[in-house]
Parts: sequence; structure tokens; C-alpha cells
Amino acid sequence: MGDGRVTVGLLVRLIAWCTGSRAAAVLGAAVFALSPDVVYLQATAMTEPLLMVLTVGAVWALVRALQDPAPGRVRLAGWLMASGW
Repeated sequence: MGDGRVTVGLLVRLIAWCTGSRAAAVLGAAVFALSPDVVYLQATAMTEPLLMVLTVGAVWALVRALQDPAPGRVRLAGWLMASGW
């Protein structure tokens, strides 16, 4: 269940940064978290929740790296994406 909380937290940060709206971020994360497919995947012992958190984390890191292309940020995005696959 911890993966879901991390994914939702990253989605809130990502959507808030992209839109500038905290309400849109909370609404977007709530739509994700309350999706029946996501609820099902969180309740079963599979690796999909880990894939979701690594993918959302990679997108978040990539967006941050595009904003400020420090080598560490680009490397973090690459490592998160590679870890998910």
C-alpha cells in the first residue's frame, strides 16, 4: 500500500508543478487513486504498484530535469525509468 501513497504524492507534485493549481493536482491524484483498476492492483500482491511509482517518479524527475538540466536530475530520471522496466 505504500507504493500507492508515494505514487499519489508524486502525482500531486507533478500536476501542481505543471498546472500551477493545487486543486487540479488533488483532483487528478484522487481520480488516479480512486480508479477501480488502481485499487485492485494495490490490493493484490503484484509488481504493478512498484512499476507505477517508478514510472511516475521518472516522469517527475524528467520534468524537473527539463526545467533545470543538472546532470544529477537527468541521471535520476534515467535510473528511475530503467528500474521500472
